[in-house]
Amino acid sequence: MSPDNWPSPPLSAMLFESPWVLCLALLIFAGAMFFFSGKRRLQQLAFVPVLAAVGVVVLSFVVETDRERMVANTEALVYAVAKPGDIDTFARLLHDDVRFIDRDKEQLVAAARKVLSSYGPDSHSILAIKVHQDDPDTGHVYVALLSHLTGAGGQGYQKTTWMMTWKRVGDAWRLREVEWLTLNNEPANKRLIY
Repeated sequence: MSPDNWPSPPLSAMLFESPWVLCLALLIFAGAMFFFSGKRRLQQLAFVPVLAAVGVVVLSFVVETDRERMVANTEALVYAVAKPGDIDTFARLLHDDVRFIDRDKEQLVAAARKVLSSYGPDSHSILAIKVHQDDPDTGHVYVALLSHLTGAGGQGYQKTTWMMTWKRVGDAWRLREVEWLTLNNEPANKRLIY
């Protein structure tokens, strides 16, 4: 399913992942209570929505949702494959049964090590990231990257898009499948990987 067709995030995302709209609504409500009620008792109770807004912000920093973990892992994976590279982080984030084209985990780690030592990307910038959790143990992350390349891998900036499937393994999320979608807004040529 295309990320454009993914359903809206669950309401829990408003509470735990991006509570700013809810906080703003609570603060506006508190302001209205204080300035427009005209009743002393309601003005005194205006602090309740303010405290609720503070509580929502604190709660959002304390609770890390599965969707936030998948995004954090995607970011860590993206930056692990830019020079100088962090092969240990890359390998740790891969599911034991990961597949990319026809490569398994060992082959992916070996390929990443080779690419980083010779012509890998110097840097990545994440242009867009979208997450969708299919069920409690599976989720997808769509990511658009702008990568700076030098050396045998080409020169200049390359825009790529990827679809990553994450699976829960115990308390952690591991990358199970990767699909390369586009290179510079054209369908990706998987042969370029080799």
